[in-house]
Amino acid sequence: MPRTILLCSLLFISIQLINAQDKIAIDDRTGILTSELEEIIDQKLQEDGISYTNMVDFTKRCSYYFSVLQKSGDDLFLTVNDCNTTLLGEKNLGSRIMSAPLSEQGILISYAIMDIVSEPGKYISTTPTAEAAVLPPDEGSAAPRRDSAFADDHNTRYFFAPSAYNLKKGELYYNTVYFLIHDVQYGFSDYFSMGVGTTVIGLPLYFTPKLSFPVGKKSAFAVGDLLMLGTWGTDFLGNLAYGTFSTGGRNGNVTIGAGYLYTNENDITGQTSSLVSNFSAMTRMSSRLFLLTENYVMSANFNRTAWYYDNSNPDYYDYIEESFVQRNTFWYGILGVRIVTKSKSYVSWQAGLTYVVNFPGAIPNQYKSWDNDAVSGVSMIAFPTVSFTMKFKNK
Repeated sequence: MPRTILLCSLLFISIQLINAQDKIAIDDRTGILTSELEEIIDQKLQEDGISYTNMVDFTKRCSYYFSVLQKSGDDLFLTVNDCNTTLLGEKNLGSRIMSAPLSEQGILISYAIMDIVSEPGKYISTTPTAEAAVLPPDEGSAAPRRDSAFADDHNTRYFFAPSAYNLKKGELYYNTVYFLIHDVQYGFSDYFSMGVGTTVIGLPLYFTPKLSFPVGKKSAFAVGDLLMLGTWGTDFLGNLAYGTFSTGGRNGNVTIGAGYLYTNENDITGQTSSLVSNFSAMTRMSSRLFLLTENYVMSANFNRTAWYYDNSNPDYYDYIEESFVQRNTFWYGILGVRIVTKSKSYVSWQAGLTYVVNFPGAIPNQYKSWDNDAVSGVSMIAFPTVSFTMKFKNK
């Protein structure tokens, strides 16, 4: 009798764990998933009470199934694990699916998932799985790793611009550009993070708090601030308060934002008040390669000097110098790629081309005939940018 009770209890607990799982995350190692295909899969799975997601809260990991899509030869294999990395089943979806219409791909993938989760253990073959053939021996078995692509490790930022997605509680994100600019961002909760950064010379020091609000499964809205302070004796002060919206999820997303920039009168710029707009986007090119862009449009005041020699008096020349403000509008952007390392998906490298286009403002009429140091004519500069990022995950 005690043995029967124990077996029944274990069976009940297993059923409760299975029933508690109502979401699935897919680690796509083939690049087959697109936003359109994800929508089809989600729609089909919801008919059977399961939601597709690409944002995993590991503090509630037993609410999720974890699936892997990968190729072995020309065939596409799908495996599904539970939250304890136990293999529930696997299916060979064949090679034709890679070139099939989106609707057919969505049906085949979603039906395969439902076959496995509805009858765990039925679809486990005795031959080596595609997962075992793909992963190096020290990377584990058929269970997907917690640091694999579905963990969405780099969706909180582009090159420098933040998205509206937030770090999870306890996560720390490190970023450096040329190893000359360094910053870290820490998730105090799933909705609030704070960052701090500076350059190797300590100028300037900046702080980046961000409060994020999820909107549906793949979208979020955030408000934040970028406070820049001069150090080493400079009196520079700049502040950018912003709001931003992101949608699309892991495999491709778009962010639009707007903010208000203020800088004080200092030895670098004149006092500036300006609206700043931002457009950033990311799309997945393959399992480990992403195309990124971020762009800003803003204006700033710059202190200029004009001078001339007054020779109206034949007895002497009078040198006259005056200051004025020129307001320039800038388009600043970066276009490049993110490469997620094969062994650790929470490590990535970004490489791109940074470009700055300057649209100079008008010179006051009274100074147009004077000699001056104002900028005239549209100009552009471009230079390469390389950055490194790493997330220290909350285990």
